[in-house]
Amino acid sequence: MQNDDGGWGDVPGQPSNADVTGSVMQALPSTKAAEAGLSYLRKHQRPNGGFALGAGGGVNAQSTAWAVQGMIAVGADPAKISDGGNSALDYLAARQASDGHYRYSESSDQTPVWVTGQVLVAVSGDSLPIEPPPRQPTPTTVSPSKTAPPPPPGGTSPPEEFESVPPTSSGVPSTGGSGALTAPPSAAGAIPASPPAQLGTPEEGEAEAAPPAPATASQPVSASGSNPSPWPPIGVGLAATALAIGLPWWLGRRYAW
Repeated sequence: MQNDDGGWGDVPGQPSNADVTGSVMQALPSTKAAEAGLSYLRKHQRPNGGFALGAGGGVNAQSTAWAVQGMIAVGADPAKISDGGNSALDYLAARQASDGHYRYSESSDQTPVWVTGQVLVAVSGDSLPIEPPPRQPTPTTVSPSKTAPPPPPGGTSPPEEFESVPPTSSGVPSTGGSGALTAPPSAAGAIPASPPAQLGTPEEGEAEAAPPAPATASQPVSASGSNPSPWPPIGVGLAATALAIGLPWWLGRRYAW
């Protein structure tokens, strides 16, 4: 895509300009094509040291910055004096305002942020691609995790609040450890695992009352805790007996006798 004059245009077939030529020279720094691009830039540098976008365009800081970056990429000196006694770096230095930004041209101050961003690469003596500066890794803070307090002196067991009591086969936790544990209340109608302890303590010399024997399968216990009444099953049996005797007698009296 290189033109016969050594430069490059925006698209194939268009006239060469300093912007695209300086860009391609940075992409192909160590080639004969880049050397021909440098020849194009030297021929089209203006007396004030700057470069224009095209043959008929005005000199501006952005086109000059692209040309300077192309020179640096191929190892040429952008501070070389032109026929008018100024270098490209002299032109860029003259475009810097008192607040530090760079003007687009001597008569225009358009897009100052854009122009300044492009010129900074050239005036710093660098070309694309720019190597990022080394950065120190950001330290990461790790929050300490919550741990259990150490065991008390002279012992190996953890504090009481961290002690767990495993359940027994009956589902009731064992009463080990320093604190006494009580079994949870049983469901309604269930037989207690053990009889409740009697209130009070026996006097000296008196024997403690023996706990009542637990209920067995032959001694059903109702939900209220007392023995069930025998009258409901007796009533059901009498009614069944009367029906078994009375129904045949009534059928025989009606149809056979």
